[in-house]
Amino acid sequence: MSAFCIPKFLTGLKDPERLEKRLMAINILAFAVLTTTLIICSAAEAVHLLYQDSIAKVFFLSVGFRLFTFILAICLQYKQKKDGELNSYTLSLFWILFTVCNFFTSPFFDILRGKLGDITDSATFMFGVLTFIILVAETALSLFTDPQYSVIWDAEK
Repeated sequence: MSAFCIPKFLTGLKDPERLEKRLMAINILAFAVLTTTLIICSAAEAVHLLYQDSIAKVFFLSVGFRLFTFILAICLQYKQKKDGELNSYTLSLFWILFTVCNFFTSPFFDILRGKLGDITDSATFMFGVLTFIILVAETALSLFTDPQYSVIWDAEK
């Protein structure tokens, strides 16, 4: 079965239009999967916070805004898909800024500072790690699919 699929995939690489359409579909799917994972992770963190004792309301507000932001991002990605766009500068800038700003509140910043003893809740720590890794993936993906940087973008279109 795979012996049949591989040559068929390779013949698709020879046709630039088919390759571009295939890569656009893969990129849009990757964005949707990563953003959906961010939404699920934020929702799970919100549920986790509900069962914690004496949590400041700012944590709920933070998770709520993050959840709302990711829902807006997936709506923009859906609009992009309907318009047939590969990526927008607005979403690229959003992912870059969100990742840079989130770095200073991420568990990776605590690791770099050597303050692992300050970690009291391992679940929140894991949500932070997972969120930051996915944000970095979203940022990298948006940078490589931006029209001005993309290998598959044709300036004459």
